Amino acid sequence: MIRFLAPLLALSVLSPAIAQDVLAPVEVRAKQVAPVRWKEVESTRILSGKKNKATKTDVNPPIATDNLRQFFSQNAAVLTPEQSTEPWAALSIRGIGDPHEAQNVLILQDGLPVPVDMYGTAGQYYSPPGPLMDEIEVIGGGAALMFGPQPGGAINFRSKALTPETEFGGKVGLTYGSYDLRSTVNQIHGKAGNTAYWAGYYGKSGNGYQRTNADFFAHNLQAKTHTFLENGGIVKFSLQGYDSDFGMPGGMARLNCNAANANCWDRDGDNRRATRENDRLKIARALLSVGYEKKVTDATTIDATVWTTAYKRYSNTQTGTSFGIKPTVDTNTSRQTDAYGFNAEVRARHDWKAGENENTLTAGVLSYNTNSPLTSWSGAKADSIRGVVSSRIHNETRAQAVFAENRFAFGKLAIIPGVRLEHIELSTENRTLEREREEKFDVVLGGLGASYDLTEETQAYANVSQGFKPISFATVLQQADPTVVVEGDIKPSYIYNYEAGVRSDSARWNWDVSGYWVQYQNQLASTTAGGVTTLFNGRSAHYRGIEAGVTRKDVLSHEQHALDLYVNGNLLDAEFRGGELEGNSPMFSPRHMVKYGAIYRYAEKYRASLLATYVSDYYANDTHTQNNYVPSYQLFDLLGEARFGKNWSVNGAVNNFLDKIYYARVQSTGVLPTMGRNFYAGASYRF
Repeated sequence: MIRFLAPLLALSVLSPAIAQDVLAPVEVRAKQVAPVRWKEVESTRILSGKKNKATKTDVNPPIATDNLRQFFSQNAAVLTPEQSTEPWAALSIRGIGDPHEAQNVLILQDGLPVPVDMYGTAGQYYSPPGPLMDEIEVIGGGAALMFGPQPGGAINFRSKALTPETEFGGKVGLTYGSYDLRSTVNQIHGKAGNTAYWAGYYGKSGNGYQRTNADFFAHNLQAKTHTFLENGGIVKFSLQGYDSDFGMPGGMARLNCNAANANCWDRDGDNRRATRENDRLKIARALLSVGYEKKVTDATTIDATVWTTAYKRYSNTQTGTSFGIKPTVDTNTSRQTDAYGFNAEVRARHDWKAGENENTLTAGVLSYNTNSPLTSWSGAKADSIRGVVSSRIHNETRAQAVFAENRFAFGKLAIIPGVRLEHIELSTENRTLEREREEKFDVVLGGLGASYDLTEETQAYANVSQGFKPISFATVLQQADPTVVVEGDIKPSYIYNYEAGVRSDSARWNWDVSGYWVQYQNQLASTTAGGVTTLFNGRSAHYRGIEAGVTRKDVLSHEQHALDLYVNGNLLDAEFRGGELEGNSPMFSPRHMVKYGAIYRYAEKYRASLLATYVSDYYANDTHTQNNYVPSYQLFDLLGEARFGKNWSVNGAVNNFLDKIYYARVQSTGVLPTMGRNFYAGASYRF
């Protein structure tokens, strides 16, 4: 508790003396919901002609935890299959790929990639803390042209923007909830001389839903500064720190409940029993970046960033277990990854004119370098921290990219061609088995976007673009294994994305309707027979769908009362073509997802949101085994906030308030149980 109270107390002592001079008077009129709108050109990025949606995190009352279902309530195609203990983000877009560790989505914070290694390691063991972020961008087709790999698109979490006019302010808050949940959200921002600053701390801890080994804690520390120079340049620093420790209580059995030591999931029974009582996961991460941005001419801007990262992922897993079965052997396996990265990126923007039309060119180069040694131990006990070294693997990534896009304007019409060239070198060495392998790939991506302004408020858009999923270190090293037969040259998988739609934003309506077709080709597959594994490219999956969203703003048309209604839906038809999975739907690709709700505000005093999420049934694996079947589910969440005076507010939420018994994820360990009705309540002080 002390570690949570320290930042709160420090800020509380400092704030009262100066809050009186900086607070604006409270307005009587109901506050307009933060905009949910697409973007055209922003800084050194071109978003025109792409499916993109930026949502302010304060569109709802404060979300005091990492509840991704609520943060993505405005994004119909984002699936967030939660579990009771969530050490990292689990999400996917348009049903593409396994959402575990967001393996098929590139997550960024303020434009910098979050993964341990976005080329060699698909898993993302950290996700930006939603309660500290200001805005969340979801970018579909064309995201790979701007940022790089992963087939599902990109999600960019953005912290508070800093300007020369940044005013002093902030907040401190504490929350308590079900299963001994404790969280704190603290922020401070302001300006000292010509330097604007922002800092935040988000911490959470609890005992977790399952009775044993579900306890956790996580600390997020964020800070950044922008120094505005007399020559017009901006010097930028940022720091991201994270440390966590999560119990991993394991999955439950579903069909094999009569097996010895089975821990069975039961819709009408007790689903809080832990299968694994000793498994733990610890993750630590640090990022430090330095940047310089300058408008070198009236038409040209340069933005350069250098950043370094350090990751540590430690896990221990008890041996002698299977799907939903409690371990029977009192030994374990421990693994630790230490990853260190040093990266640099330079982006440029040049605005130019052709006749009366304003055009924009953006271009950049990226150098991405990561070393990530992995050590494994065999422990003599189920709770051993270390043991006898069983494997030492050293991985290295060296990647360079060059990319460019240009927005050609022809009156109301805009055409946006783009290209990205990647050179990737992955090398891996198993120093225990004395196996090593190096692979080099050259990836060429192209894209063409278009937009047409039908009116000042309405726009038609279309995009044809490519993306790719790199080969992982595990696959590279697997090719050095004498028990593996490799058919042909193993290459990255390619994604061909086609989408078109119409979107509009007016005083009363915000809507976006689009159709998409994604071809995920050259997927990696394997077969095993007689103890020999055959590795090959060739599997193909197609994702066709309609994604739509509409918000009716200010239904009540009243000065003090405001009510917004929204509904977002994704209709998906996904299937494998060719091979042994012909006709199967890929894992985690529900045919229907609908997110709808109401957001109410009374003046500046009260806010409330009713959020509903419906997900149709799906399979959690590609082969459609019954153990991996996930029934449909519908959830309702209620969030609220009340403000008192200028500074104080109370907030709370009842999640899954109809107490739906369901599960959304199935892994090799079994069905991962989710919480029934749960709540939290807290208080905040703003200054």
